Amino acid sequence: MYNAERWLRECLESVLAQTWMRLEVILVDDGSTDGSFGICREYARRDRRVKVLHGLDRIAVDERTRPCRVREDLRVLRQPAAA
Repeated sequence: MYNAERWLRECLESVLAQTWMRLEVILVDDGSTDGSFGICREYARRDRRVKVLHGLDRIAVDERTRPCRVREDLRVLRQPAAA
């Protein structure tokens, strides 16, 4: 995200209100100049499902291969169980 301070709290409250506990929220701050990064850190401290990447750390999120991995995981999950 970039300079999302104005609506970030409302967004995170909505997402974290979900009842599915296996939820993982990965927030990537792309060098915001407002208070977005501080809000992200606050939520990460309060809720272990929230992870924050900042600045150059965003390289750890591989946008090119992630969809391929998700597709592969779905393919495996859709296979019939072995008898």
